[in-house]
Amino acid sequence: MKKLIMLWLLYANCYQLFAQNTPLNPATERSYLLQNVKEVPAIGTWGELILLNNSFPILVNAQGAREAIVGGAMMGKGKVVAFGHDGFFDKEGLKNTQTKQLINNAIRWTANKKDKPVILIRGLDVLADYLVTQGFSLQKINNETVLSAELLNTVDVIILNPDRLKTENNEIEILKKALKSGKGGLFAGLGWGWQQLNPNLSLKDDFKGNILLADAGIEWGEEASYAKKVVADVELEGIFSYTDAKKYVLANNLAQADKKKFGSALKKLMQVLPAIIQNEKPFVIPSDFPGNAPANTPTVTKNVTINTQIPYWHCTGLYAPAGAMITLITQNNIKTGKYKVRIGSHTDKLYEVKENWQRVPEVSLAFSLQKGTTQVFNPFGGMIYIEVPEKNQENIKLNISISGAIEAPFFKLGQTSIEDWRSKIRNFSAPWAEIEGENFAFTIESEYIRNLNNPQEVAQFWDKIQAANRELVAWKTDKPHKMRLVFDRQISLGYMHSGYPIMALTGKAYADEQASIIDIKNPKKWGFVHELGHNHQESAWTFDGTVEVTCNLFSMFALEKVMNLKQEEMIDALTPTETKKMWDEYTKSGKSFEKWKKEPFIALIMYQQLINYYGWENLKKVFKVYRNMPEKELPKDNKSKMDTWLKTYSNVVGEDLSDFFDIWNLPVSMDAKNSLKNLPKANTKKIMGF
Repeated sequence: MKKLIMLWLLYANCYQLFAQNTPLNPATERSYLLQNVKEVPAIGTWGELILLNNSFPILVNAQGAREAIVGGAMMGKGKVVAFGHDGFFDKEGLKNTQTKQLINNAIRWTANKKDKPVILIRGLDVLADYLVTQGFSLQKINNETVLSAELLNTVDVIILNPDRLKTENNEIEILKKALKSGKGGLFAGLGWGWQQLNPNLSLKDDFKGNILLADAGIEWGEEASYAKKVVADVELEGIFSYTDAKKYVLANNLAQADKKKFGSALKKLMQVLPAIIQNEKPFVIPSDFPGNAPANTPTVTKNVTINTQIPYWHCTGLYAPAGAMITLITQNNIKTGKYKVRIGSHTDKLYEVKENWQRVPEVSLAFSLQKGTTQVFNPFGGMIYIEVPEKNQENIKLNISISGAIEAPFFKLGQTSIEDWRSKIRNFSAPWAEIEGENFAFTIESEYIRNLNNPQEVAQFWDKIQAANRELVAWKTDKPHKMRLVFDRQISLGYMHSGYPIMALTGKAYADEQASIIDIKNPKKWGFVHELGHNHQESAWTFDGTVEVTCNLFSMFALEKVMNLKQEEMIDALTPTETKKMWDEYTKSGKSFEKWKKEPFIALIMYQQLINYYGWENLKKVFKVYRNMPEKELPKDNKSKMDTWLKTYSNVVGEDLSDFFDIWNLPVSMDAKNSLKNLPKANTKKIMGF
């Protein structure tokens, strides 16, 4: 009898354990959750969810790689649904009938399909009012009320914003225990928004929603999605899990695979891999990009020191072969997740490009740097960087030992000797190289630097270009981060685009651009300085139609100051013949402001005329006025931006430019013009120069 009881207890315990860990059938659960739900329109900018283990997507991005925006999972005996934007629970989201239906379905699903579950809702007044109209039994508490086990035991479903959980009251652990015991939960948050507000913290490790739902396999990610809607995309049901995604990517050739399915599988794999890297064995995804060194290239161990007061990427001078395990040992007592190790400089994601892929659509991965030892790999390989968060308050020298990688051609101004560069460094066999100065760095295919004898001159040249940009825009000279440019086989937009890093196309068709970044005497630099200019634009003085215009002020200033080029030597559109021709065309069109906005080089003539007449020093003063304006006084809409530009420029040069703006037919207000009546009229004819 005693043995029978013991066997029964063992069976009961095993059954309970099995029941708690039995994965859901995503297709079955989704069919319930998506009753009368097909799509939901945008609520601001969506945030992605990273779905691990047995969690599954409910709604996905309607474009590109189909990132999960709403996801569900078991958590112990309980069920949870996570929403990738807190607007789902607010006025904007609840305008939509299908959003409301989804919330109704999610409540009943997490309550094990009870018709009238008891709901505890914290804050979220708009959602609470709606749920009352649906006949739900509600316990409404405010955000100050502390959660307790006793309170949670009285309800079936808990709905709240996880970012409001109080760590000092142990609310996360109390709520976790309730969910695992069988309670349901609906939680909404915005990962990328939280990360922007908390740049010194780790979204994965510090965001309360990620701490809460870690055991459910749901994580709010840092990617933003600009899709106009999210959908119930039933075609993706075969790739819910990381394992399925990995199998699909490894088994299918990029050129022959279904683009939509391959993109979705790869996106899933690249989302999840950083989260499970400590438990994953290295593997290689066959690809000729970014490329590998010869198989017999020896790996090295290298010690690097990172200045944590300088944000963003720090190049280590090392390259990770595809699938090679890289070991990093930190000597400092750091918080896990604060700093990151990135493998791969080619960060553009190509899931949404309409053209055929010339490379795998995502090849760069970033991982949390652990206290002590971190082991990571990238199935594609790539240059290795340490990432420092913006506005980092920790002032330390981060000492890291890195092993398992190969050396790359890497020149760092002030540290690398010309002799070492010429004798060995430029010949390192890694396929990508990097030249880094104080203000600017660029990553380029190694073949372009094999014969480069003086990388110091190149680094100093681009430092001067970037210093000129800072001088013009009136940035403080101690602004620490450097601009960065990366060449790539295929990018997400155009043949170059701005950002961090600036991206530019490589290949035979763009060989001149790659050569010109190294040939400091080659005047064909407009593309590079144009994109650098975009990185210095500010909204307050960039009104409608000038996004592709005000960036060129930096192009003109930098090329004049550093290369001593005349404007007509910079680009054909700035020659006197071309500017006069464009002015005549603009005049014939009736000086249509719509045409002015659509033709960047026509609009640029107006700025060019002001600069040529009043000089660069006055433009610097104009930008400095904006720099010193309190945030609340900066213009926000197009009308006030144009008015402020007229008034600021006029007051700086001491002349009323209203007539000049009228000749160009810019719609500035009478109030702005009247505010300048105390100034003498500018000589418009002389400014025009025609």
